[in-house]
Amino acid sequence: PDDAYGLVSPPAGDPGRRIGVRLHPFCDPVHQATRFGLLVDQLAALARDTGLSLRFVPQVGFDSPADGRGGDGGFGRALARALADRAAMELLPIADVATSPSEIGDARLVVSSRYLPVVFAGAAAGAAIALAVDPYTEAKLHGALQHVGRPGDAMWIDEALSGRLAEHGASLIEESNRPARRGAAAACHRRWEDHRTAVASILRGARSAPAVAPPAEGG
Repeated sequence: PDDAYGLVSPPAGDPGRRIGVRLHPFCDPVHQATRFGLLVDQLAALARDTGLSLRFVPQVGFDSPADGRGGDGGFGRALARALADRAAMELLPIADVATSPSEIGDARLVVSSRYLPVVFAGAAAGAAIALAVDPYTEAKLHGALQHVGRPGDAMWIDEALSGRLAEHGASLIEESNRPARRGAAAACHRRWEDHRTAVASILRGARSAPAVAPPAEGG
């Protein structure tokens, strides 16, 4: 498991009453309006069908360019505006190391095209839908979900926009397997702790090993 599993633990009580969203700007809200509109429709349907509010947690800037489309924050702002009369979306400041795990981990459901929110959700025994846009992100996101036994919760973005995002998201929230999720999350934490212990042991051994003199010149 990723070291990020050490940053969040399953909450003691019931999961939150919101859907955490972190999406990179995979399409231009203006020049790819149809594609962007499909995303808006899916998020609106997901909020409506579950009765949960949306919270967008950006990873990078509001105004800095990324692939010519602006950062996560700008994308989130455009989504919030487009959703204004259909669903409530809270837009948070750029996430940092101290707050990001809790902002993601206490969500009832996480929808993300980025890796860490999927890890945080799994570590907190929460549900997550991972949206892949290319083979590289698909491999990373699928791997994060595989650790908690949920590889089927990853999907390609076009599949999500075709209607599966809202449908699958609602079904995840309705699932009654919270104990199973807790068990999978606990297993990931144990593997992470075992890994950390093994690495610490290796480092202690390396520090205590006698120094080895470099070979003599010409030797």
